[in-house]
Amino acid sequence: MKKVTALFIIWTGFFFSVYGQEAYIEYVEGEVHIRDTNGNIEEAYDDDELQTGDTIISGADGFAEINFDDSLIRISENTVFQLLENQTAGKKANVLSCVAGSIFLKIETLSEDQLDLQINTPSANCGVRGTEFTVFSGVDGSSLVVVEKGKVAVESLGKIVELSKEEGVEVNAGEAPGEKFIVLEGKVDFSQWNEKKLTGFMEDPIRAVEKVEAQLDDFVNKLNEVFKVYTESYNKLQQERDKLASFSGDQEEEKKAYYKETVFPLEVKTSNLYLNVRYYALSALSLRRYVMGRLYIIIKTNSIRNPDSREYRDFTDVYKSFLSRFETNIVPHLGERDI
Repeated sequence: MKKVTALFIIWTGFFFSVYGQEAYIEYVEGEVHIRDTNGNIEEAYDDDELQTGDTIISGADGFAEINFDDSLIRISENTVFQLLENQTAGKKANVLSCVAGSIFLKIETLSEDQLDLQINTPSANCGVRGTEFTVFSGVDGSSLVVVEKGKVAVESLGKIVELSKEEGVEVNAGEAPGEKFIVLEGKVDFSQWNEKKLTGFMEDPIRAVEKVEAQLDDFVNKLNEVFKVYTESYNKLQQERDKLASFSGDQEEEKKAYYKETVFPLEVKTSNLYLNVRYYALSALSLRRYVMGRLYIIIKTNSIRNPDSREYRDFTDVYKSFLSRFETNIVPHLGERDI
C-alpha cells in the first residue's frame, strides 16, 4: 500500500464525544470488540462510552445494544457498525453506519440536535424521522432496509425511495434502490437473504466485484467534489490568517475583532467541510476492508486447489483494479492510524 500523506488537516475536534450526543454500550454478550480511531481493538463491556470514529465488531455469537441519546441501536452477530459524522447544509450530521451484518434501530423521538441523523450502509443512505427499522448489509455490499414503524427515506445514486410501516427496499452496490415491497413484521431472515447474496456472488464473482467497484467510484466522485470545496475554503482561511498576522502590535483590539468576525467563522466552516472529506474516505475504507476484503478471501479460499483457474485470474484482475483506484484516490485522504 502506498505511503499515506496527511493533507490540510487543521481540525482536531473530530474524535471527541459522539456528535455532542451521549452514546454508550448498554448491554453486551458474546464476542464484541471496539476498534478506536487509533486502530486499537479492545473487548467491549457494558457502559463503555463510544466516541466518534469508533467501530463496533461482533462475532458469530456477539450481540450488543447501544444507547444513543436515549435511542436504541441493536447490533446482531457478525456485524460491523461505525459511528461517523458529516456536514449537511452547513451543520454537522450524525451518521450511524452498518458496514456489514444487521442492526435494528428504535428512534421514537428525534431531538433538535438529531434532526440530521443518517443511517448508512456501503450502498445506501437512510434518512429517518422517528421510526423502528432494520438495516441489513450483505456480503456483496448490497443493502436491505425494512421498516416496522414510522418512515425512512432510502437514497442511492440520486434516487430516493420512501418507506412506511411494513415496507422494504433492496439496494445493490453501485446501483439505485429497487422497487419497494411489502414485508410482514419478523418475516425477513437476514441469514437467508445474505446466503442468496453469497450464492449470487459465487455464480458471477466478476459482476459482483464490478458493482462494488462502481460503489467505490461513487465515493471517489463525491470525495473529489467535497475536497475541492474544502480546499477552496482552506486556502481562503490561510489568506485570512496571513492578513491577521499582519496586524501590528498596537492593533490588538482590531486583531481580536478581525479574528472573531472573519477568521473564526471561516475556521468553523473549513473544519465542517473537512468532515465530508473524512466521511467519504472512511466509507471507502470500510468498503475496501469489510466488503471487498471478504469477497477476496471467499474466492481465494474456494480457489486454493486450483489457483491457476481462469475464474480466479479474472477475479484477481478486477480486484487489483479496485485496489489501484482505492490507493490512488482514497489513501491520500487517510492517516496512518486509519490504515
